[in-house]
Order: sequence, then C-alpha cells, then structure tokens
Amino acid sequence: GAGGGFPQAIVSTDFENVAGARFTNATTGTGTITGNTVGLSLDTSAVISSSVSTTWRVLRTDNGGSVFDGFTGEFGTVVNIELFGTDLQAYFGLGQPTVAATGITFTDTHIGFKIVRAASGTIDLSATVANGTTETASASLTTVAAGDTVGLAVSVNSATNVGFQWRKNGSAWSSVTTLTTNIPTTTTADMGRFAVSNVGTATRTLLYVSGAHYKR
Repeated sequence: GAGGGFPQAIVSTDFENVAGARFTNATTGTGTITGNTVGLSLDTSAVISSSVSTTWRVLRTDNGGSVFDGFTGEFGTVVNIELFGTDLQAYFGLGQPTVAATGITFTDTHIGFKIVRAASGTIDLSATVANGTTETASASLTTVAAGDTVGLAVSVNSATNVGFQWRKNGSAWSSVTTLTTNIPTTTTADMGRFAVSNVGTATRTLLYVSGAHYKR
C-alpha cells in the first residue's frame, strides 16, 4: 500500500441511520431500537419475554465476501451499559445467531462476544464462536456492571485461531484469549449482529453501541 503499509479495507458504522437499508431491526414484546446521539440503543423494556436485535449488512456475499472468508478479518465495537436486568443474554459480533424472547441461540454460526446473567447473578463477558452446530465459549473474561463502557475486539487469524481482547472503562487492553475449535467456515455470512434478550423474564436491559467496524 501507499507508504509501505499493509493494504486494508475497513467498513464502519456509527448507527446514525439505523432505519436505513443496511440494517434490519427486529423486536419482540415491547423492546425498542433507536439510533441517537450515543449510537445504537437496544432496550428490552421490563415486559416479560422481550428482545431486540439489529443486523448490519457488512458485505455483499454474492459479490465476493463472507465475513469469515479466508479466515482473515477484524471486528471491533464499543458497548455502553446503562441498565441491566436480573436475567439477560446479549451478543455483539459477526454472524447471525438467532435472537428470541427466550434467549439467543449461541450454536448458530458466529464469532463475537456475549454477556450473560441469570437469576440476578454475576454479569459475565465471554468470547464465543460456533460453526452452526456447536459453540465454543471462553470462561468469563470479566464481569461488568451498569455504568461500564466496554471495548471489544476480535481478530480472525486462521481456521483454528480467533483472538479476543477487551477493555473496560478506559483500562489497558486485555491479553489475547484464543479460541481454536468450532470456528465457522461458511462463505455466505455477510452480517454483524447486536442483540439483547431478557430471556423470558419481566426485567429491563438497556445497552448503547457507540459504533462498529470490520477490517480485512
């Protein structure tokens, strides 16, 4: 590339036009999705069995590009945590895991991060991949709380190596956590997904996603 650097192509969004053609928004119950001054707002509401999901079309697969092609690519996002319910499942990453009022299907094809809480327990951030049949997830990388801002970064390095890093509230980036099994190989995945479910409980979670990028 110019100046001797390595060539890169970067696609990014700040969710300003989340109602536009590059995004598909889905809600169940009384969940709401909006784009505002802080980015993408994902709000389950406190009504039982509610979920919200925004899907970002990153690439055009019929014109040469899956987000998993060639096992090279990077994904990054920043999540601002406003309010946590007693029970929740959230996902931020590549692919399209199914999102429902009862939870998120983490065996669907994906590479990303999840946040999970059950019965008012700890709120755990983990790395996760799945090949459409089986999920591989890390142990809890850190716990999070209302008021936290979390940076998330993924590097797809090979068919057997995906690296994950995170930072919280302006701290240094974590060391790399590597997952090596059940990495997806599909050539038709062109999406990123940002989603929250209250897992069939009457409890509200509100998250803001400041922006996201994909680089290859």
